[in-house]
Amino acid sequence: MVRDARKVSLVIEGRKGTASLHPVWAGILSSLSNPYWTVWWATVGLSYIAFSMKYGMTGVSFFYTGHILADLVWFAFISLLIHFGKRWISDRAFQTVIAVCGALLLFFGVYFGYSGINHFRN
Repeated sequence: MVRDARKVSLVIEGRKGTASLHPVWAGILSSLSNPYWTVWWATVGLSYIAFSMKYGMTGVSFFYTGHILADLVWFAFISLLIHFGKRWISDRAFQTVIAVCGALLLFFGVYFGYSGINHFRN
């Protein structure tokens, strides 16, 4: 992200006349092909499901519904920011945000990796 931040732009050029998947199917395939989605569900998601199992299927249903609704609200918010944000933010400011987010991801990755290794040493 840091290395390619200068290449990103808020201008999206659509391709006309090309066949594409329905947005719902595209979202499902995008999620399933994302390795982090699997990792999240195998770790954090599974622990939440285990916790909600204390309340039976009602607890699992509430967890799942709440999780899906939270995703829907969050991604609707992000979608609106992207759609309307093009009017208020320049490409240079957007590139800076992407570079800072990438640097923070790198920092946290190194920090958590170091903390994990250090935890097992003690």
